[in-house]
Amino acid sequence: QFLAMGADRGIVVDAEEDSLDTIAVSKAIAAVFKKEGADLLIAGKLSQDLEGNQVAQRVAGLLGVPQACFAANLAWDRAGKSLTVGREVDDGVEVKKIPLPAVVSVDLRIVLPKSVQKGATSPDHAYNEGPRLASLRGITMAKRKKVDVFTLAALGVASGGSEQDVAVAAPPARKAGQMVGSVEELVEKLTKEAKVI
Repeated sequence: QFLAMGADRGIVVDAEEDSLDTIAVSKAIAAVFKKEGADLLIAGKLSQDLEGNQVAQRVAGLLGVPQACFAANLAWDRAGKSLTVGREVDDGVEVKKIPLPAVVSVDLRIVLPKSVQKGATSPDHAYNEGPRLASLRGITMAKRKKVDVFTLAALGVASGGSEQDVAVAAPPARKAGQMVGSVEELVEKLTKEAKVI
């Protein structure tokens, strides 16, 4: 689908699923980033398998480049070789400017039409509402685009296995709550028993 939406070509790292952990995945992505001479890596904020929220941060650390996490919108400053990144936080929207090369992990809101701006489109351009979808022409063109396949060994990355589950435990049991019959009874219990009011 990424080819149908406009990517020039694709890169696949072929590896056995059992040989991958977040460290191996991060090292493989960092190796491809260096090999390609890329300026920007855009990653989802969560992995599809474990929802670990680790890969983008690890890749940025391995590459020694700035990162922005949970981006809801991006604006590219071509002349300044930087990105302005907006992310939604509890108090509103936090806006940061980071130099390229960089790593950005994105939030689900990034799929909205106005979320990514590269400066080539007029500011008054009327975007369609809803997520962007590949066009029929894009889908047809994607079949002719090149997809390079690398192995972990070709990238100089050892297969995973360095991360191991040490323990998995259920959270401690909690005491059952109390049912109250009225607001007055709740206020009395909070005042006299819990002493929080």
